[in-house]
Amino acid sequence: MFSLDRNKFLKFSGTLMSLPLLGPLATFLSGCAGINYIQGVDFKNKTGITLNEFKIQSFVVLENAHFRKPVLIYKKSDAEFTSVSLRCTHKGCELDPSGNKLVCPCHGSEFSFEGKVLNPPAKDDLQKFQTSFDSEYVYVHY
Repeated sequence: MFSLDRNKFLKFSGTLMSLPLLGPLATFLSGCAGINYIQGVDFKNKTGITLNEFKIQSFVVLENAHFRKPVLIYKKSDAEFTSVSLRCTHKGCELDPSGNKLVCPCHGSEFSFEGKVLNPPAKDDLQKFQTSFDSEYVYVHY
């Protein structure tokens, strides 16, 4: 028969009780660590981000004085980029990239990286910005 003294039982129980918390905690921490905030380089009527910024992941977040809220730049493919405001269309809170969508921490609205509403309460899609690229930069026009 299996027997535990009181101290071993308490340690074992504490370990078992903490296991359900590890998955969500790991997801939360990995989401925070993976966001790449970039200021960009200003050109005439546009801000540029080097293509090298997209080698690790498919998006970066642009923080620049030309935009009211940060802008998510998403690499859909080697030949297509989109950029959307991270300002929720429901109440104006700043959205958080989470997995493959944008989530509003205020009321739970969800959007695709292309700015489409996935879940309410937001009803309107995100503001899009003209996006172009060349052999060196992705540009967000203002």
